[in-house]
Amino acid sequence: MIMDRTGHRSEKAVRTYKRPADSMLKDVSNILNPSNKQIKLEDPKPFTDTRAILPEQVCEKVKDVLDKKAEEELCSFQAEVQLGEHLTLDYRLLSAPHITSEYIEGDFKGEVFWTMNRTEAPFAPSPMATITDNKKMVYLTVSDYIFNSMGYQAHAHGLLMYNLTSQKMRGDDDLLNTTCKDTCIGKLIPQIGQLYPNSQVEIHLQSTDWPRVFITEKAVQILSKSNVTFSARKPDNTLHFMFRIHAVTMASVKIKLNGDALSGTIDYMKVETNVTNSLIGNIDEATFQLLVDDAVKKVIKPMINDYLKDVGIRLPSTDNLQFKDAKIELLTNTILVETNVKITPNTKKMKSTVLKYKPMVGRQDIKDRFRL
Repeated sequence: MIMDRTGHRSEKAVRTYKRPADSMLKDVSNILNPSNKQIKLEDPKPFTDTRAILPEQVCEKVKDVLDKKAEEELCSFQAEVQLGEHLTLDYRLLSAPHITSEYIEGDFKGEVFWTMNRTEAPFAPSPMATITDNKKMVYLTVSDYIFNSMGYQAHAHGLLMYNLTSQKMRGDDDLLNTTCKDTCIGKLIPQIGQLYPNSQVEIHLQSTDWPRVFITEKAVQILSKSNVTFSARKPDNTLHFMFRIHAVTMASVKIKLNGDALSGTIDYMKVETNVTNSLIGNIDEATFQLLVDDAVKKVIKPMINDYLKDVGIRLPSTDNLQFKDAKIELLTNTILVETNVKITPNTKKMKSTVLKYKPMVGRQDIKDRFRL
């Protein structure tokens, strides 16, 4: 097991190179001769001699590419990925890539930091599952530590809060009204409609702990806890506190791969509540739970999935590498991405614009650790 100086080992990339299928050899000329210039034989040989020499030349060329270019290619991975405005995913290589005749292996840090404060999360990553398969070209193991460190940093810096108003309901704006003809919160909880007629309810959610992510062979699950405050916005625009609940949410996430980025959608979601403070009298908690269940199904879950469709966590990759026939497998504490790759050789020599690996020397500023 390879770990960094803090004992972290949450991202690993393993590339296993095998003899390609015959159908894949048709592009070998593009690798050996990317300029597509005609090759002239200075000293033509009999066909039998050429047939004996060519495999040796091809093997030497491929060996040269693997020996001299593989480490350079791995070192061109992005060292950091920005997640929104405030979070940074640290993808630094923990050591030089390990290269053998059988495979190439690289260990990446895989931790999310608050961009302006590189404080470590106060918990260690769980042991990752071991890769035993070797049928695909590339195997990426993604630890639950990435998601847990992201949740911790978001909670610690107050990002896990949300204000829900009727303007954000997207088609169900009547639900938060206190007065209505059909169904709204003012009818489901009568004292709301009686005390605050012709008003609208606003809901403020604030996390009380960092959300936990659990990865098993069957599912990716998220456990979160929060306080939810219900207030009434009267016609004169004044806001009045009504009651507060404590909510425990358990969600199951379906993980998928969009290009080279991991994303997901909420597959199952259950919110259990209990009232902790009320200024409007006793609230029938069984009735309120039915209201919450209906809101989760019709409003909250679709709203979250609509947001998640445009976000994801980019995996270590390079500009000229594309995943092909990728598959995701869930293991204990680990998401395994197994894939073949398509590499498009760069025909022009261009200066790299991605951060390159440089050995770490203490906890100095990020600018001192990397070079362009």
